[in-house]
Amino acid sequence: MFDFQSIVIYLGLALLTFYIAKYAEFTNSRRAVWLIVFSFSLIAGLRAASVGIDTKRYHDIFTNISIRQTNKIFAIENGFIYICKGLLSLWNNNQFLIFLLGFVSYALCIFRLWKDRNYISFRWAVLVYNVLFFSFSLNGLRQFIAVSIVFFATAFIREGKYIKFAFAILIASLFHLSAIAGFAYLFFEILFFKYFELKRKLLIFSFIGICGLFALSMLSDVLNKYMGFFEDRVQSFGFMMLIKIALLVFSIILMGKLQDSEERIFCSSSRYNYFIGLLLNSLSYFFMYMGRIGMYFYVFEAIYIGYWFKKKNQTVFELLLKCAYVAILLYYIYDSVTSGPNGEIPYRFFWQN
Repeated sequence: MFDFQSIVIYLGLALLTFYIAKYAEFTNSRRAVWLIVFSFSLIAGLRAASVGIDTKRYHDIFTNISIRQTNKIFAIENGFIYICKGLLSLWNNNQFLIFLLGFVSYALCIFRLWKDRNYISFRWAVLVYNVLFFSFSLNGLRQFIAVSIVFFATAFIREGKYIKFAFAILIASLFHLSAIAGFAYLFFEILFFKYFELKRKLLIFSFIGICGLFALSMLSDVLNKYMGFFEDRVQSFGFMMLIKIALLVFSIILMGKLQDSEERIFCSSSRYNYFIGLLLNSLSYFFMYMGRIGMYFYVFEAIYIGYWFKKKNQTVFELLLKCAYVAILLYYIYDSVTSGPNGEIPYRFFWQN
């Protein structure tokens, strides 16, 4: 069922941010990028408690924190509680906190895309991010902040700044313990060993060992917290992941061998991260919530599709690939404004409740 206000807001946000991103590309304007972040944050921050499956729960959590009844809060990381407590001391207002947490997560994601503007079409990457991930941010608030931190920190990996990356993962785990899955990015570096000098190779092995031991030490806590998700079995199967994997394989065939080594590393790593995200996200077809672990890698879909829209069409097959991605985006837009799988429909402002 269509809701006019929801359609206007979500489609309006998609078009607005797309054209602001286009302007940012042509003018190299960071102010325009901040305007995109603010646009996302405004829609997320002004939403009513009914928008997003978990939003009402987070309102209850924030209220319990503000009245010092944290004993009523269960299955929430202590780090997240302390962070919220500190922010609520600045302004004891739930709506302010939702806006601020959204602002942080959108800033991290959008500026991560901005970092890769030499390789990707920034406007198309922003559109993909909007269509595929914005609605999830209205639902899984804690995990989406963690995903945003990990996603932003992947830029440190490319620069060989492994200490900064590891520190970012630890910060992300304060919001959602599953963020330790981000340490897997260090293991992925082994795939590109031939491009690195000896010093960086030794550094990679050192951090793989340290972070691997840390991840193992946290394994029991993670299993105790999330093993219950395997009990929530679902009997469903969707073809979207198969279609995306087929398009990914098709794109690899079209790609050929890139001459520029930096672009080759960028494309290969983005493609690999995206593929891992697709595989992990497909767990949702068998276990209701387990696919969420794939979000730490699946977010690279925005970068990978953005990369293809940056490339000029050299064959009709590349044009067909882009058309296929546009068709997927249109399908997600239709699904979002009609059914709202993340509870984003109908959209209402907090003063409308």
